[in-house]
Formats: sequence, structure tokens, C-alpha cells
Amino acid sequence: MTVREYFRTRERTLLLASIVLIPIAAAAIWWALAVLRPLPPRMVVMATGPPGGAYAELGTRYREILAREGFELRLLPTAGALENLTRLRDPRSGVSVGFVQAGSTSADESPDLTSLGTICYEPLWFFFRGIREIRAQADLRGKRISIGPEGSGTRALMLNILALNGIGEGDAELLPFVPERAKEKLLQGEIDAAAMVASWESPVVRQLLTDQNLNLINFPRAVDLPLSEDARHFYKSGPPFLQRYLPFLLAVLVERLLILLTPLVGVVYPLVRYLPMIYQGVMRRRIFRLYGELKLLEIQLVKARAGQDIDDLLSRLDHLETRVNHLRLPVIFMPMLYSLRSHVQMARQRLEKLPAGNEDRTPPAGGAGRGGGKVTDKSYL
Repeated sequence: MTVREYFRTRERTLLLASIVLIPIAAAAIWWALAVLRPLPPRMVVMATGPPGGAYAELGTRYREILAREGFELRLLPTAGALENLTRLRDPRSGVSVGFVQAGSTSADESPDLTSLGTICYEPLWFFFRGIREIRAQADLRGKRISIGPEGSGTRALMLNILALNGIGEGDAELLPFVPERAKEKLLQGEIDAAAMVASWESPVVRQLLTDQNLNLINFPRAVDLPLSEDARHFYKSGPPFLQRYLPFLLAVLVERLLILLTPLVGVVYPLVRYLPMIYQGVMRRRIFRLYGELKLLEIQLVKARAGQDIDDLLSRLDHLETRVNHLRLPVIFMPMLYSLRSHVQMARQRLEKLPAGNEDRTPPAGGAGRGGGKVTDKSYL
């Protein structure tokens, strides 16, 4: 392989590497943007609850708050916490957020769900006639207990609590009364206990608390879903730094871009730093490649026999000189270009002085005389 072929191969390799690396880099950036999702969705579906209920009211408040930040919150009325949970578990439902009562599920049952925190306390009220504290399974066995209608969060929560106390659906008469109906049955002595999830302001709760024949049984409260990392950071340190000074969408975009650009800077900075050196190397290589071809010509000139290959060497030297004269380089590299031109001229002068006879290049039989036509191997590089 000649020097010219070597440098041509190098240039082709660099060009091929650029053709391959540029699409790969573009694909990597696209993948990072798609995975990191620079901006949150502008529209979110929230599962609330039955119309007129507390969840529906809370959903309306959230919709007003998010609208001020440029987000659309679509409210989806449901039967309650259990339907919300079902929709949240189903990735095809389109529901991203919803209200769920504590105790409705667990991290093992819903591994893909996380909690954004407690928005309000909804006490589980458990009114019992005649009993102040549940000490054994016998206290609940065979009792008539209202635990809420089918599909309600109250019923699901009470079934879980009763199961923890060793009471199944066959051990007690579990009745599906709504809070108002359960209150009436309990006050009239037709049932033994009633469970309901309601706020302190609920008229049903206030009326039952004033009855001297009823006692309120306590149950320990537990958090059933792990808190999301974003929510945990918010409760610990408040809003992120950028969100304190920038609009929400802009702050989120900047945060995502910083995450994306940080590793890229580690790659781009060295490239920018060494780019001038790479550019200078490319320009020098264009000159050195021609120097390499000139060196080959000089080597062949030294080995050439008189009258042999002279025309071919002259033709190759003419072609090389034409390429040198048409070589375009920045001004800073002109001294190297002029030096190359002078070396081409020196090679031409040597080639034109080459004797035409074979005898002029061969030393005398007795040794090299003073008038001998000896050609020395001297490089002008």
C-alpha cells in the first residue's frame, strides 16, 4: 500500500465513522427524550367518586388549581374508591390519578401504584352497641354489623380489618347499609354495630356520637401504599429549586434537559476542546500525504537507470505539482505549502539533471573518480 492509498483509507474510515456515529447519537438523544419525557402530559384523567360526594368536590378543586398552571384535568365519576383502584391498576383505562381510601390495597397487591400523600383524614368510625373494646373474636362473632354497600371503600376496608381479627363473612352478619340507613338501624337496636368512613362534620357521625348507648371502637391506622419519591422530596424539602422561581412547565423542562445534557457535556466538552487540534491534524495530513508521494518519487529517482522510467517520473511529478498548486489551505498553513512547492521544484531539478547515458551513472572500473556521475541518496524532507 502506497502512502497515498494509506491516507485515502484513513479518510474513508473517518468518513464512515462519522456516518455511523451521527445517526447513533441522534437516536440516543431521541431515546433519552422519549424515556425521560421532558414535559408532563398536558391532560390528565382523575377518577373521583359519585356526583355530590367528597371526592367529586376535591376533584373540582384540583381541576381549578391545575388549570392555572396550564393543565387540563378531566374528572371521571366513579362508584368510589374500589372502582378508582380498579381503573388505576388497568393501564388501558386512561386514568392516571385517583382517590383511594387507606386500607383499600397494599404494595404487594398494587406494585405499580404509589401514593402522592394524604390529602385529608377520613376516619373509619366503628360504632358498637354495648361494647367499649374488642378483646376477642367472640365479641364480633354472630353480630349484625353494617359495613357499607357492595363496591364501597368502607366495605373493603372493614372486610380487611375483620379478617385481621379472625372474623369472616360467615362468622357475622355483614349488612350493606349506607351510613344514613345504618344510623337508623343502629339507633333502633336492629343491628349491633355500624362502620362508616365520614368526616367529623357528617350529621350521621355527630348524631351517633351523642347516643349514650353507643360506643366508638378504635382501630390502628396504617399507610398501605409506598410514598412516591417526588412526593417524599416535596414533603421533606418543599418544591424543587427551579419550581420556586420558574413556571411549572418551564421548570420541569429545564430539569429534564439538565438530566439529559449532563452526560452529553462530558462527551461534547472533550470534543470541543480537542477540535482545533483535530482540525490542524487534518490540514497537516493533506500536506504530509503529498510529501509522502514526493518522497516515493525521490526514492525511485535515486534507483532509476539512465534513460529508463524518466518520462514516467516526470509525468508523475507534473501531476503532483498540479495537485500541490491547487491545494486549498487556511492562511496559517501557507508556509508549509510553499515549502512543499519548493521541494517539488528541487526534485524536478534533480530529475532534469539525470544523465541520459548509462555509463555516466556507473563508477569507473578502478573506483569512483572525481568526474564520476554518482547519484547520492539525499532527502529534501
